[in-house]
Amino acid sequence: MNNQVTFYVATAPLLRVSDPAGITAGPGCTQTSPRTATCGEIAGITAIHADGGDGDDRLAAGADLDIPVDFNGGPGQDVLVGGTADDHLTDPDGWLARPDRATFRGLAGNDVIISRNGGYDRVECEGGTNDTVTADVVALDQVTNTCETINRG
Repeated sequence: MNNQVTFYVATAPLLRVSDPAGITAGPGCTQTSPRTATCGEIAGITAIHADGGDGDDRLAAGADLDIPVDFNGGPGQDVLVGGTADDHLTDPDGWLARPDRATFRGLAGNDVIISRNGGYDRVECEGGTNDTVTADVVALDQVTNTCETINRG
């Protein structure tokens, strides 16, 4: 994995972003170590948008994060994990071979997951009562029975 970015609640009520490979604080964030940044109070944040860019990345919302995330994996073999809110997870290219673990995990919330990308993916929705997945044909994408609506291409 190139980047393993996690968004989570730090010392309440602050949002923290971390990546073991290192992170650079952007506008509105404060660098707290070479691998972490704090990005304001949770109450003022209505959504989190992140793009993994090139490479094999993992973008994840911490289990304690109740803010909607919009994650785009970008080119590469990515893993996207939502949090407890209604999340949007998409990846433009999928994996080159059948993955041995979930490439999309919706967790709680009513999530929208788009894995129709011509590559291999494994989708797990978990919590929520109205998860929607747009996936490739069964030969490419494995989708668990925890997803309420599955649209195949």
